[in-house]
Amino acid sequence: MASPSESSLITKLHSSDTGGIHALVSDYLRPLADLKPSKKPTAHDQTLIRSLAKRFLSFLNASLSILPKRLPELSKSTDAVVSLHELLLVYRLCLRCLDAVSSQLASRPFSVEFQRLRFAHCLESCALLHEAEAEAFAVLEKLRSPKRKDKLLPQIDKGDRDSEDLCRLVVEIVACLVRCAAAGLAKEDDHFRKVLQLVDEVTPWLGESEVRRIFSDARTCAPCIIFFDEVDALTTKRGIEGDWVIERLLNLVK
Repeated sequence: MASPSESSLITKLHSSDTGGIHALVSDYLRPLADLKPSKKPTAHDQTLIRSLAKRFLSFLNASLSILPKRLPELSKSTDAVVSLHELLLVYRLCLRCLDAVSSQLASRPFSVEFQRLRFAHCLESCALLHEAEAEAFAVLEKLRSPKRKDKLLPQIDKGDRDSEDLCRLVVEIVACLVRCAAAGLAKEDDHFRKVLQLVDEVTPWLGESEVRRIFSDARTCAPCIIFFDEVDALTTKRGIEGDWVIERLLNLVK
């Protein structure tokens, strides 16, 4: 069977008939998906990556524009569970392929990481909170230097021209994780300890008032997310034994 064309796949992504879309996209992107990452690519590797980027980037860019709009729509329908799952697989595949040709992207720094943050926002809007948290933490882990073993956030170098983009990326990731923690109302100490550490680490970058403003602005992107000044009404009362993590989180974000 002939491989599907780019235009036919884009049409199918737009349509309500998404059955088998992951298999079709996987077949189309196979030359790129099979590309093995290398820390020291040879001249041949670089030539191959340039060729694959030229061939597939238009499809990847189009798909990564369509999917964030389609998925929240499908998540509202109980009859679209299969379609939602298929498109989530396609989304992950497109992100993996984009990362494979990231050296050929002429856009702003951290463009792949911003796309992955958008995916985390999309998962969050679909109420897939655990998946959103996993994606957000994975992006942070990729950004963080292995030398910063006791820190969750990467090092920001003052004066670096890319530091502004990195700072904004990290703050938005932290905001996403705090929203997921609040909406999920999980009470596991380990989980909340990581969220609290993230808030502690990111606050000095911008100041507490700026962090609060960014978190407030971020909430407007997802109407289903609770405003933090309402968290007290949804969690346990302060002072209850064993809920020190909840209490500290409320104190930090209120």
